[in-house]
This record gives sequence, C-alpha cells and structure tokens, in this order.
Amino acid sequence: MFSVDLLIKSVQTKFDAFVAHYDVVITTEEYAAISDDVKKSYDAILIQMGSIAMDVLADQMKINSNLLWVHALSAGIDGIVANQQFKESPIPLTNAKGAYSEILGEFILAGVLYHTKHIEKFVQQKQDKSWTQIPITYARKKTLAIIGFGDIGSACAKAVKMGLGMRVIGVKRNPKDVTAEQ
Repeated sequence: MFSVDLLIKSVQTKFDAFVAHYDVVITTEEYAAISDDVKKSYDAILIQMGSIAMDVLADQMKINSNLLWVHALSAGIDGIVANQQFKESPIPLTNAKGAYSEILGEFILAGVLYHTKHIEKFVQQKQDKSWTQIPITYARKKTLAIIGFGDIGSACAKAVKMGLGMRVIGVKRNPKDVTAEQ
C-alpha cells in the first residue's frame, strides 16, 4: 500500500548513506524555519506535488544558485514547467513517470464497476434496510474513451480491456507516439 510517510522514511533511509544533509519539509512553517544559508546550499530538491511544492520551488529558484536537480515524486509536472524561472534555467527535471499508472488503472477499473453495478444504490438500500431489485449493466458491453493515452491512459485501457473485456478508444495528442503495446 502506498503511503507518503512510508515514502519519506524510505527516502530518508536511502539518503542517509549518500547525502550529508537533507530536510524533509511538509509545511510552509517547516520550510520557513530553515535558515537561508541552508536553503541556499541544497543541490537537489525532491518535490511531492502539493500545497507548498510550488512555493518552495519558486523560493529556491530565487535564492539558490547551487541547485542542480529537481525531481518530482509525482507523474504530473505541469506546475513545475509552468514556473518561468524554472523553465529558463538549465536545471534538469525528472519525475516518476509510469510509477502510478498501474494503480490508477485499478482505480478506473473500480470506478467502472462502481457505476455499472450501481454500487451507490446498494449502499443506500443497505442504509435504508430496504432491498429492491436493481438492473445490472454489463461492463463488457460498454466502450470507454480515454483522452490522453500516455502511460496512465494505457494502463487504464489495459485494466478495463483485460479485466472487463471493454472496448477502449484512446485519444492521443500525437498518434505517432503510440507504441505497439498501446
């Protein structure tokens, strides 16, 4: 099971062997409490996209000329590349592309089943202690359109196609980038 706390502990354990100093910052107050000298000394930043990530990045781009690398622990990096200072810098950006694709495919599978099997109606009947027959829809007779057919979209397609036998239509910005597996 994925947990940010487990991820942070894992990163700390691995970093202890290789890195002389690091800070785990979760709140704006924690970041503000770090001295400017320390903030200016970071070689790399690992960002878990969230409420303070962009503020920390913006501050680092202003004050830290030693910054050599930014890594996003999330798949999506649109917010980072939209930062004008970062966009104009030579600092490499890496991310966790593909790391969450399979689990998101499972969420889509769960969502399809939730809606085709009318789970919300069964939950309501359970609360009301009133059971009536509910027509059930077969997922395999449905078509799922996926807009954005990269790693995540492909994993979603695979989950519903293999798991439920659904027909899938994928839409991708650049069809030339479609792999044989997709």
